Amino acid sequence: METRDRLHLIGSIPLDNSEQVFRRLADELGPFLRCIPDGETGERSRWVYFQRQMLLDHPAMEVDPTVPPYKFVQWNGKVVREIEQLRFKPGIDPATVVFETGYDKAALASWEIFKRLRSSGATPGRFASRSACRPRRPAATSMSAARRARPILTFTNAP
Repeated sequence: METRDRLHLIGSIPLDNSEQVFRRLADELGPFLRCIPDGETGERSRWVYFQRQMLLDHPAMEVDPTVPPYKFVQWNGKVVREIEQLRFKPGIDPATVVFETGYDKAALASWEIFKRLRSSGATPGRFASRSACRPRRPAATSMSAARRARPILTFTNAP
């Protein structure tokens, strides 16, 4: 195993933006990485929570008053948060609805930052790429969409 194959990072990194993530990881963990994640910064820092806002803002979606809210339960049984479930509005054909997740825009923006840093020498040239991750549809919808709406939600424009 090569030194650069020893670490594989995924997920959010608590820095302000992708440039900070790229620089910090290259400086501190560079010899152990083959790829650098963009850190899922900004609105993606809370993993799939920002997808809920996308669904709430979508004109085809509404809060589903017929199902109870999704409960976030702590280890000790205490409910720490409840999230109203969403559904397609009556009369909406789900097959005609497109959801813009934003993952494509984030991936393209971080790629441009990565290329700039790599070409300036701020990150080692041996980093062939940065990794971009997006959750699978069940992860993005399980907290927000009512169970009957989940199988028909289709996200587009994902990297």
